[in-house]
Amino acid sequence: MTDTVAIASLLKEYAVRRRDAITLLAHRLGHSHHELFFRTHVDIPKSIRSFVHDEMRRLASGEPISKIIQRKEFYGIEFKTNEHTLDPRPETELIVDLVTRLLLKSTQSELLPGDTEHRSTVYSDVHEHSSTGSTQQESRYGGGGRKTSDEHCSNFDECLTILDLGCGTGCIGLSLLTMYPNAVCSFVDIDAGALAVAAENACNLGVGTRCEFILSDWFTNVSGTFDIIVCNPPYVSTNFELDTATSFDPSVALFAGEDGMDAYAAILPKMKDFLNYNGKAFIEVGFDQSEKVINIEHGLHVMNISNDLSGIPRVITMCLCPSLAL
Repeated sequence: MTDTVAIASLLKEYAVRRRDAITLLAHRLGHSHHELFFRTHVDIPKSIRSFVHDEMRRLASGEPISKIIQRKEFYGIEFKTNEHTLDPRPETELIVDLVTRLLLKSTQSELLPGDTEHRSTVYSDVHEHSSTGSTQQESRYGGGGRKTSDEHCSNFDECLTILDLGCGTGCIGLSLLTMYPNAVCSFVDIDAGALAVAAENACNLGVGTRCEFILSDWFTNVSGTFDIIVCNPPYVSTNFELDTATSFDPSVALFAGEDGMDAYAAILPKMKDFLNYNGKAFIEVGFDQSEKVINIEHGLHVMNISNDLSGIPRVITMCLCPSLAL
């Protein structure tokens, strides 16, 4: 049994945007957004009618549509998100862009023998923690992700070790794994629920055999060194008043002390101990924090401070090797 409901009546009853209502209805009814976009009415099975109205009420309260349907797009990929994870933000896509741009300028020949030797060890460690139990190197490297053209990423076969620190959904590291089929990534988060979401996203993308998931307070339970470290830490001041939508994100992923700098103070001094000699770290910062972060004692060389599309300094790129710095 179904009820035929006018979409306009839902919009009037709950005072929500048509675009969001259509997205919610499409998700709940199993249709595409395009299928419902030009419709004036929808057929809602009575078995899910209460769910639809409950979700409309949540939408009207200001809860983000992404938290209700537990889906958010990042770098052209749909990721699961929930109450344990920060919703992926468009500005964070800059980290993925910067990693791929810098790797285009480098080649395997730049890596020191010690780095190559270390990568073999890390691949083995990641594989031991994977859920498949495969023992073939080819199967570890070959699975999952979008096909990437040589034009976009000419060194797509680069054998990289990546650390996604404070991973949340895993969107940064997983986006990179879809482009680099020989890369492996260790995902670190202090919240077991967030790690479960990242693991589910990895499985959905078919890259789970190249992932390791570590429950850790930053570097505490991390071992080894990495070619690439990516990190979007909490950087909001505890005195800052959040907008309604952001308040649905977990506070542990948002707040970092009165000045928003606590996470950087914990991460930066230890970062150099986890980078390969030719490795690079990409760290997201808040709108007024780039200079403060650089001034933390870290023992690294600043390669670049990159602005987001709004012209705000958003990502600091650092390295251990002085010849790589500007």
